[in-house]
Amino acid sequence: MRVPRNVVNMISDTVTQPCARMRQAMATAVVGDDVHGTDPTVRELQRTAATLLGKPAALFVPSYGPISVLPLLGRPQNYFRCRGTMGNLIAVGVHCNRGDEVILGNKSHVFKYEGGGVSAFLGASMHTVPNQPNGELRLDDVEAAIRDDDPHYPKSSVFDIAATTTSPILIFIGLN
Repeated sequence: MRVPRNVVNMISDTVTQPCARMRQAMATAVVGDDVHGTDPTVRELQRTAATLLGKPAALFVPSYGPISVLPLLGRPQNYFRCRGTMGNLIAVGVHCNRGDEVILGNKSHVFKYEGGGVSAFLGASMHTVPNQPNGELRLDDVEAAIRDDDPHYPKSSVFDIAATTTSPILIFIGLN
């Protein structure tokens, strides 16, 4: 895939290659075990992120592939950008209750490749809308997928934009 020079490609960490200075920094970095809370770099990253965002704490979620999650229907307008299966579940989970519904493209990574984690772990259902041949989602399709406020339907809580199949910029323009 060719990406214009003025665009940062974050689809995969295999697309970018570290320069010599970056490799040197990695080789000399002080490391520990994040599971046991002994990695000073991760601890500092989390402290810095929490301070920057004015939050009491932050969580580093190491994994693969960008995703954006937008809450629907009067939920707080937070915007999350997490990575990978664990990150996707966290991002969706903070906006979904059990029984809620996630609206997403039928080619989205969350729908096709994550083992039904949204349903299995979060108890939420997935309502797909068709991805266009270029990966984009039509705003009309997304709007039509939002359920009416009816006790017989799941609550449409989250709209999932998988940046690997969709152009988030075009979606945001459409949503505005």
